Amino acid sequence: MTHGWGPDSTVWYYAKKQLSDRFRVVVWDLPGLGKSKKPRNKDYSLEKYARDLEAVLAEVEEPVMLLGHSMGAMILLTFCRLFPEQLEQKVAGLILVDGTYTNPVKTAILNKLLQALQKPLLQPLLPLLYLAIALSPLLWLMSWLSYLNGSTLLTTELSGFTGRETRGQLNFSCLIGLKASPGILARGVLAMFKFDETATLKEISVPTLVVVGKSDLATRPFASQHISTEIPQAELSVLSPGGHMALMERNQQFSEIIRAFSTSCLELKR
Repeated sequence: MTHGWGPDSTVWYYAKKQLSDRFRVVVWDLPGLGKSKKPRNKDYSLEKYARDLEAVLAEVEEPVMLLGHSMGAMILLTFCRLFPEQLEQKVAGLILVDGTYTNPVKTAILNKLLQALQKPLLQPLLPLLYLAIALSPLLWLMSWLSYLNGSTLLTTELSGFTGRETRGQLNFSCLIGLKASPGILARGVLAMFKFDETATLKEISVPTLVVVGKSDLATRPFASQHISTEIPQAELSVLSPGGHMALMERNQQFSEIIRAFSTSCLELKR
């Protein structure tokens, strides 16, 4: 299981609990997040994360299912391009959750506005990146103040949930995001601006499940629909009601879908 950008592997709390009776569940933290150290070479590219994922796979018996959420789904697509032989040899299937196939600016809410702003405003953020690194302690403090005054809870609910989450789920989602260094988060965001695996989709040769929350604002459902149309052996599952964090808000339904698809793929591979 590969998590998205911002949280860490604890985002899989429900999935681990609900699926470990049937599967060996392996989670990992992306470099710089959770328990993983920052990359020594300061490489935060999706290609770097895909190579790290291959290193994780080397420690796991085959066959395996690859599950990625948000940026994690983007990493899986990059992995498919860099290591197509793994799809033939070791990977039984892919599960892409709330992900996209191109620059996420193009598939988020208000995407037309964001695209218009990308060149004049978003791309020249490199100087601000280094400023964010230098001012990380101050930015961290500001983030915690936002959490304490409730504004982080509000923005997290609007961007990730549909209002049916528990207070514990909302609070947990906020806290795992607050643990990450602002400087590291800035690097990862800039790396995603360069992402485009449109051409990779048609080359994916394993069964693929594409899952999306019907009300996802971070990666709009049309991105998942496009992915499911382009990948030859793909099927689409829409969680409704559900947002970008439907894996938590709709955790039981999510795990049931993952269980059924993974079981069928692994039986075919064996």
